[in-house]
Amino acid sequence: MNESIPILLVLLGLVAVNQLAARVAVMRESGRLFWFLQLVNLAFVTYVLARGLPGFEQYPAVSWAIGLLFMLRIVYTNGMRARHLREVPETSPKQKEKEVQRMLEAIRAGEDDA
Repeated sequence: MNESIPILLVLLGLVAVNQLAARVAVMRESGRLFWFLQLVNLAFVTYVLARGLPGFEQYPAVSWAIGLLFMLRIVYTNGMRARHLREVPETSPKQKEKEVQRMLEAIRAGEDDA
């Protein structure tokens, strides 16, 4: 079996998993899963930039383009996760509801004293 086929299948798999990570909230929220994917992306980029894509040895620009696109993907995914984590509320809706009820009770208790 040719060496380029498994590497190209890994490339296609990584593209698919990265697309899932961009669209599925569970993958953005799960720290372990997210960082594992980023580590795999980084390992792939390192391999492609150091050894080149098998089957494209005569075209080093292809390896560099693929490697740099995956580096851009790493940066984009990190930014996307950071934006997602900033938007996630620190308190749950139930906690907010309890806090509002507690404040209303405190206001009512203050009115009763007057």
